[in-house]
Amino acid sequence: MYNFRKNSLVLNEDDPKRYIVWHLKNGRTFYPKTIPQKRKHISGIVMIILSICCFIGAAVISGNLYFTIEAINYGILSLFLVTLVWRIILLLEEYTIHFSSRYNNCYGKLLPHIFYFPLKSSVLFCLSLSTFVIFFMQHGFIDNKKFDIVQMALILCGIHFLRINIGLEEAPIFQSLRIAENNELDYGSALAHLYFYGYLKIILPKSGKDDKNLIELIETYSDSNKVIFPVPKLFVLIPKSCICHVSLKDNNFPNIEDSKDLDAIIQKVAGVNRLYRNSVYKIIDENKGTFYVCAEFATPLLRLKQRMEFSGSDAVCLSHQKDEIVLKFYLTLNKLLELHPEFRDFCSLIYYDDLDDRGHFRDLSRILLSQISKLRRSNKSKEKAE
Repeated sequence: MYNFRKNSLVLNEDDPKRYIVWHLKNGRTFYPKTIPQKRKHISGIVMIILSICCFIGAAVISGNLYFTIEAINYGILSLFLVTLVWRIILLLEEYTIHFSSRYNNCYGKLLPHIFYFPLKSSVLFCLSLSTFVIFFMQHGFIDNKKFDIVQMALILCGIHFLRINIGLEEAPIFQSLRIAENNELDYGSALAHLYFYGYLKIILPKSGKDDKNLIELIETYSDSNKVIFPVPKLFVLIPKSCICHVSLKDNNFPNIEDSKDLDAIIQKVAGVNRLYRNSVYKIIDENKGTFYVCAEFATPLLRLKQRMEFSGSDAVCLSHQKDEIVLKFYLTLNKLLELHPEFRDFCSLIYYDDLDDRGHFRDLSRILLSQISKLRRSNKSKEKAE
């Protein structure tokens, strides 16, 4: 029942609608008490009010409004100076370690990534700098003998409350650093968890025809078709560019051809019968012959690429942080495979730079063969050790 007078949803205690999110006719949304609702920016408003109160208190204690304004300006400019020094340190780190891998040796990507300031902080800096220049032209630097310890404490508190709201840490570099934190709550880690639990954990263990796992399905395929899989694994391709081709048989990869798929895996997931069918490809090597592999691109990267192609501020942010997101996707997925040793022998991740300096695709067949050779050498070393 909708209450038109109160513009709210009135429900009985036993009504199941009490536990469902509803969009009301007045444009508002009804959230049950047990479901979290969208956060509001109340804390930011409170911080601004506290900052103003601190500045007013400092002016009252001082009894000199102009001196208080000048002192506040010194504090704000000091805050920007500390931030600038911090960013210069980050610039040196990014330049010496990540300039090639993350910025493609391009200063046009590096400098905005480090020194971006939002409009509100830029306006505040310009106002503070202008005020400083005006006071300096009148009487030089501030007279520090006029400072009162309580006044100074109030100004510092006010500047701290203000700092939280002016976006000094909104530059892309700080977003990159937050993504790099090992809390697995970032976009890339979320994609990795969804991919592992929503896909790999379904297709790798025993399931499907004759209740076989992936390696057994590959062995059955190999015996039935009289072909050789040098490494019976699923190769998950993680291209740095997030460009996932419809098929590995592509004009860019002339040495890769389609082959018949593995037997289908049918699993009931969340009430739906889902069919999974892994692709098999034939790699033709002029020197070593023909090899068969079970390989595919990591589909979350395709979704990420599609999302970045849409308009919107979040799409721009994703584009800026693409390399960080893909890296976290790879690291988290690799960690999940290590934490589940029963799946480790079923899957091999290939994280690679798929584009050369001219923007052309690298030969995927050579990348796959290189990974296969590496795994075969590793297997031989383990056999000798045993």
